[in-house]
Amino acid sequence: MDAALENPELREILTTEAEIEAVLGKPAPRIIAKTINRLDDICLAYIGRSPFVIVASCGAAGRMDVSPKGDPAGFVHVLDCQTVAISERPGNRRTDAFRNVLQNPRVGLIFIIPGASCRIRTVAPIQRRLRIRRERDEARTT
Repeated sequence: MDAALENPELREILTTEAEIEAVLGKPAPRIIAKTINRLDDICLAYIGRSPFVIVASCGAAGRMDVSPKGDPAGFVHVLDCQTVAISERPGNRRTDAFRNVLQNPRVGLIFIIPGASCRIRTVAPIQRRLRIRRERDEARTT
C-alpha cells in the first residue's frame, strides 16, 4: 500500500530531483565549493583526531552495510592525500563490509569526533575504491 495513503502526515512522494530541489532549495555556493578532490590539511587533522569512522558499502546485489569502526584517535592512517588505511579489530566476525567490497569496491566513509560540530564525509579520493590487505605478522613464525 502507498505510504502516503497509510499516513496522512505524508502528503506526497517526491520522485524527481526537481521536486526535491523545489522543497529543499539549492545548496549555497560555499557548500558546493567545499567538495575537494584530495585530503587537505584540514581533513588530515580531523581524521587524525577522529576515534570513530563509519564505513558504508554495497554488494553486487544491492545489499548494503554500515559498519562502525572505532579505536583511539589515530587508528585511521593517512597514507597519502588520496589513500587511508583503516585497521580491522576483532568483532562479531560477520565481515559484511569485506564481502561487499569483494563484489563492489566503492565505499563511503564518515569520520566523527564526538562533541564536534562538524563531520568529514568521504571526499572523492577516499570514495574511489577499497582494497582489503592483510598486514604481515612479523612476530609469527611458520
